[in-house]
Amino acid sequence: MDTGVMIAIAVAVILVIAVLVMLARSRGSAKQRKAEREILKRREAAAGRHQTEAQERALEAQRLEHEARAQRLEAEAQGERAALHQRGLADQELVRSDESDLRQHLDSDRLRGQQFESGSDPIQNSGDANVGGGRFERTRDVSGGRAHEPAPEFRDDGRR
Repeated sequence: MDTGVMIAIAVAVILVIAVLVMLARSRGSAKQRKAEREILKRREAAAGRHQTEAQERALEAQRLEHEARAQRLEAEAQGERAALHQRGLADQELVRSDESDLRQHLDSDRLRGQQFESGSDPIQNSGDANVGGGRFERTRDVSGGRAHEPAPEFRDDGRR
């Protein structure tokens, strides 16, 4: 065999080996790029799920905060109503419209309560013409306690 042919065969074998190595490398880098694309796709999907869940939780937290705020306000209102009832300032809520005798009692108690708030007790000061800033002229005995007659300037019926 001629040396030229041997050199040509050696060069061809070297070229074939070089091409096979390059194909193996490109195939490996193609697999690596494909794996990177898959990881990127999964990463984006996971980030999207987490963002959606975070938004849903934030909305739920806002809803719960709003509900808690409303319940706090309702509790405060109930407390205020309880305080009004304890002080006897909301008794009209306890009486039905058909219970006129209780309504009249409430109205007389309300007047008496105004006297207590002004610092004078109309029963202790009975007969005093200046009870509660002049609202009552005199005290008289009635069934179940004492009653105060309004001073002329406070009468609703026009009598003086």
